[in-house]
Amino acid sequence: MLIRTKSLKMAGIVAYLYIIVNTVSGFILGPAILLKVGSNIYGIYTTINALVSALMIADLGVSQTLIRFIANYKATNRSVRDIGKLCKTIKAINYIFVFFSVIAGMIVYCIIPYLYKQSFSAQEIHVAQELLLISMVSIISILLSNYYSGIIAGYGYFTYINLSKTISVLLKLVLSVLYVTIYANVYMVVWINSIVSILVLVIDYIYFKTFINIKLNYGFAEITILKTLIVYTLYILIQTIVDQVNSNLDNIIIGAM
Repeated sequence: MLIRTKSLKMAGIVAYLYIIVNTVSGFILGPAILLKVGSNIYGIYTTINALVSALMIADLGVSQTLIRFIANYKATNRSVRDIGKLCKTIKAINYIFVFFSVIAGMIVYCIIPYLYKQSFSAQEIHVAQELLLISMVSIISILLSNYYSGIIAGYGYFTYINLSKTISVLLKLVLSVLYVTIYANVYMVVWINSIVSILVLVIDYIYFKTFINIKLNYGFAEITILKTLIVYTLYILIQTIVDQVNSNLDNIIIGAM
């Protein structure tokens, strides 16, 4: 019990550390990019970031869903077989989300010239499309990583999850600021974000296989569980859409004006 309490305290400390690092990153990275690449390229960068955030709606709370249901299964002493079925079902759903996210990304890529023809030059539209393509690597990696991080958190390894997020933000911040300061190139900033996202996915997968390694060969969850998952996911979808509208819609509209 004492070990569990210490673990939760450590997870809480690291969670607050993540909030601080993430906040500081927002204050440092944006001005650094603006200073080195200029307002035009920075405007493109922020517009694409807003579009990417909108595309992340495809996540639909896979991680939160796994945390909730795995914790519930463990609390009610459900079998490892049942947890395996649950995880396999959500994994299949997550692959569907990834597929539709890629399709949505390609659609956005094609309509960028029409959305921003009044505000971007032909060269700037080309830059925007390239940045979006690079960002799609990050989107796919994050969507896949959320599945493993959800299982890991569902089993109570919160310290690892928060520490992983903190280190990834620090890596992105330090590498991006260093590169943009030296080379004044926004492309590599987006590549750094994608590469770190891939690295997090690989590490999450290794951690999952090493410390949990749930067998996914039990078949899928029962139809009643699937219905519950869908309802819960829809609630998260509505919340995500509201959050995205509040935080990113203005950047998308301003970019198109």
